[in-house]
Amino acid sequence: MSKRGQQLSLLALVILCSFTVMQYISVRAFDQERVPRVHLLIQQILAADIQIEQDMMQIYNRSLLHYDTLTSQSSLQTALFQRLSTTLTTSGLTDQLVALEQSINIQHEAIDDFKSSIGILVNSERYLPELAEQLTAEHPAQAAILHEISLNMMRWIAIPDTVQKDVIQQKISAIKKFGFPILARHANLVFTRLEDSRDAIDRAVNCGTPENAHILLQKFDDIEATKTQQYYQQRTWLVNLVLLLIVGLAWLAWRHYRDALRILSDSQMQQGLNKLLTIAIAEEILSERLQQGLAAIMAQKWLGTEARGALFLINKEQLEIAASTHLGNLSSICDIVPLTECLCCTTALSEQATSTSQAPCQHSCPLTDMADHTHYSIPLSVDKRAVGLLNIYLPKTQQLSDAEHTFLNSSSNILAQMVAKHAAQATMQKLELAIEQIPDAIFITDPQGIVIYANPQCERVYDIPLSSICGSPAARLRGGQLGDAMYQKIISTMHAGKSWKGEITLTDTQQSQRVMRRIVAPMMEANKVRWHVCVDHDITIERTIQNKSEHSQRLESLGVLAGGIAHDFNNLLTAIMGNAAMAELRALKKPQDTQRYLSNIVSSSEKAAELCKQMLAYAGVGSFILKTIDLSVMAQEISTLLQVSIGKGVLLKYHLTENLPTVQGDVAQIQQIIMNLVTNASDAIGDKHGVISISTGLIEADHAYLLSTSLDDHLPTGQYVFLEISDTGCGMDKATQARLFEPFFSTKSTGHGLGMSAALGIIRSHQGAIKLYSEPGKGSCFKVLFPTSEKSEPLATVAPAASDTCGGGTILVVDDDEAIRETAAMMLEAIGFKTMLAVDGLDAIAVYNKHQDKILAVLLDMTMPKMDGKSCFTELKRINPEVKVVLSSGYNEQEATDRFAGQGLAGFIQKPYLPDALKTTMRQALCMAA
Repeated sequence: MSKRGQQLSLLALVILCSFTVMQYISVRAFDQERVPRVHLLIQQILAADIQIEQDMMQIYNRSLLHYDTLTSQSSLQTALFQRLSTTLTTSGLTDQLVALEQSINIQHEAIDDFKSSIGILVNSERYLPELAEQLTAEHPAQAAILHEISLNMMRWIAIPDTVQKDVIQQKISAIKKFGFPILARHANLVFTRLEDSRDAIDRAVNCGTPENAHILLQKFDDIEATKTQQYYQQRTWLVNLVLLLIVGLAWLAWRHYRDALRILSDSQMQQGLNKLLTIAIAEEILSERLQQGLAAIMAQKWLGTEARGALFLINKEQLEIAASTHLGNLSSICDIVPLTECLCCTTALSEQATSTSQAPCQHSCPLTDMADHTHYSIPLSVDKRAVGLLNIYLPKTQQLSDAEHTFLNSSSNILAQMVAKHAAQATMQKLELAIEQIPDAIFITDPQGIVIYANPQCERVYDIPLSSICGSPAARLRGGQLGDAMYQKIISTMHAGKSWKGEITLTDTQQSQRVMRRIVAPMMEANKVRWHVCVDHDITIERTIQNKSEHSQRLESLGVLAGGIAHDFNNLLTAIMGNAAMAELRALKKPQDTQRYLSNIVSSSEKAAELCKQMLAYAGVGSFILKTIDLSVMAQEISTLLQVSIGKGVLLKYHLTENLPTVQGDVAQIQQIIMNLVTNASDAIGDKHGVISISTGLIEADHAYLLSTSLDDHLPTGQYVFLEISDTGCGMDKATQARLFEPFFSTKSTGHGLGMSAALGIIRSHQGAIKLYSEPGKGSCFKVLFPTSEKSEPLATVAPAASDTCGGGTILVVDDDEAIRETAAMMLEAIGFKTMLAVDGLDAIAVYNKHQDKILAVLLDMTMPKMDGKSCFTELKRINPEVKVVLSSGYNEQEATDRFAGQGLAGFIQKPYLPDALKTTMRQALCMAA
């Protein structure tokens, strides 16, 4: 052969080899295990479909009490479909997959509707006999027809019949006219829910899942058959094109032959899985079903004629053998094994199967009649939680195919679900028993608030029969109705997936009230709120004890306040009485000393008046004049005064925010708060060097923040302007902070009086709050909050200057206290007026009626017996609309005059008062009126 021929032959050989390699690659790309894998998935979907239908019929026939298997099979069916969709990436199957998915979705929707209807139906028909019996006892005249209706309804529930239903409904319609709407409504509810349940079962059965699955499988088989034919053609090409690849082709043929044998065994494995599924849904006891399930697995021919295996369950910290096959003595030795002792135990705690011929430990009773073998152990897991173990003994040389691995894994999943379902049923029975025994009222409602379950305690708590509770609105139990404010709040909270907590008050037939703490929580399914569970706990006794405790604390606080006031007033009265006695003794002997004693009396009286102002501030009703205030500007304006009030080693720093929103308040009282806090901060630093910081700003206070302050007066949330005063002083411990705002409490050796309690009252009167941060050795920080106000400052009215030209005339003094009455008369006479006196409101009306032509004005007390100042003022105005009345009270001006707003009050003077103040007030009232 010429060189050119050799080159062409080499080229042809290269081309042939290249083509052979491409054909080989194409052959290798053919997935032969895809067919059994798809067949297995579709068979599992069909098995789940059968299980769903059986569960729904069992639940419908009351032979199955729970939804666990129904729910798990629904979830399993969805998971299997997802795996099938992932596996079937071949084009041309999209329509069939969509059809199968739609039928599965229809079935799941039918399951949801079925569970909702059957839940209400079970509770409704449970109480139907009790309701009929109760109505029969209450209405003996209609006993026969009631009994007949009850029997016919129960018979119809067991064997529904259209004609029988029409007869029952006609009778119910007839007896409804005699006053039995509850029976009619309950019967209609049973009929409706029974038909809904049957309709849901029909939709689930006729959803088309088996038909669509078989259509998909048929189309898949057709496509795979075509691919298989192409595969054989390509293999023939390989055999015909190159003899050098005969070995490879033979290997491929042998592999194909082996896989063909495996495919033949798939039908046997599928039959085994079907039998295992049938055993799983049977009604026998668990131990018998586990033994039957293990036997179904060991019946596989590829495991041998005498396959050996065992099934274990995990009980606490040990394995217990539940079923075995051909184990002999070993079944008794392995009856109970601690979880840390052998291969079976370690595998049970893992998340994957284990295959080994070397067990971690040697059995004390080995299988002497069995040749060398391999342990194949598969944990039985549910949601990554091991519940047992499947252990199979294989010949040492035997290797399992992928299909056999899949069979064993699927079998272990079925066994695990069987064990988990049994455990769930046992747990559910215990839970139901616990719910029925718990002393709290527990009930479950649908998303609209209709009760579908109630424990026996509900009948005692709400004093309503259980037969009337189920099927009625939950709002009725608390005395409300659907759609009211509390209903809307609870339902909106449930829709958000959150729990609602609150208190409700129940009033029984004896008009006695009980306080219940209610907790309502959503019950989720498939990320949707399907039910609401409500727990009502009686806290009446707890509330009574709490109220008594709070009352005792208030009495104790009032005792402290009364004791402190009595102490300070005794001191002041001692000074007043002593100086008065000395003035009386020296008036004749040494008149020049009288002035000193009288001055002491006035000074002590002013201190008593100041103590009264502090008491009013503590009560939150002190005298104040509202103005528009910028806290930053105010703090800057009194900086000089603050600097004088602190120690020499203390540095005052300001962090003031500009253009703050204004607040409405009394300038003098807010300045007093700042002065008190700065002075206390300076005292906390003492003789050491330290820093006091004054800051202002704006804060958005929510409900939780306001609750953490020292004033819990249900303040509204929103924007507050804050004034913060912090120091680097000694700080306070928790005990001191707890007593800080008590009256007459002080950490200073010389401190006394109302102190911080009066500041607290001022803050309360301004609808504000105060918050304290302090630790021993780390200083203190007081943050005072005031609500923002956009109101402009009212224009000040300039009072006319007091003038003697308005003097003269008679003033009627009305006061029930003789000392005050006489003192006021002396003060008025001293400044040029004449006086008439009245001991109460009635006496004042009589005097005014007789001498109104002489009386220029009336000085009127606010609080008096027989007729108070308000009533007396009204009567005086009726007699003479132009009468000039000046009000006198110990309360602040705003507190006292609010009741006289717009009625022509001439003036106000707060007790106690001095002659100059009385003179100014009376002359301003007379001149302004003139």
